Amino acid sequence: MSVRDEIVSLLEKGYVDAVSKYGIAGFAVLKELIESDSPLLATKAVHAASYFDLALAEPLLKETARSRERVLRVAAAIGASRLGEDGRAILNYLNRSKDPSIKKWAARGLRKLEKLVG
Repeated sequence: MSVRDEIVSLLEKGYVDAVSKYGIAGFAVLKELIESDSPLLATKAVHAASYFDLALAEPLLKETARSRERVLRVAAAIGASRLGEDGRAILNYLNRSKDPSIKKWAARGLRKLEKLVG
């Protein structure tokens, strides 16, 4: 089974945090899946990316936050909330969205961040 197939299997089973064990190769697969035609798989890939090293995850989440797909922007908000203070800029950007569902998730992430920082 290829790395891609293993990652897709993990994502389909909901084990998004387990994908990080594949390192850079796994992250490359996630980037590919985010651009795929499957919104569900792309959303799970965005979520999984937030479990990677900040240097990898942050640029990908910034890019995804600007996606045309609402579901990917929501996933970016959820992922950015996992980055702690480093996700604040992404959450602030998404919190300015005109889409109420995006604002909801971004605001939730910002509240979570405020609780962490005090």
